[in-house]
Amino acid sequence: MPSTSRGGPVPNSPYSESYYNSLAVVLQRRDWENPGVTQLNRLAAHPPFASWRNSEEARTDRPSQQLRSLNGEWTRPVAAH
Repeated sequence: MPSTSRGGPVPNSPYSESYYNSLAVVLQRRDWENPGVTQLNRLAAHPPFASWRNSEEARTDRPSQQLRSLNGEWTRPVAAH
């Protein structure tokens, strides 16, 4: 563990005792062995931007008519086999 010139631990060091304690807690959970855990500490995926044709449409706060949903069945193959 790193120390200062006076022999004390370096504050906020990634090698500090609290860092090792938190790492030990994570390792004890063994989340990588649990198939039910698919994500931790993540926000839901979402598109970060929206656009409208003019400021009036933006003020109504309705989805733009230019928005296309990709959900559903596709009529063309995405990749050739």
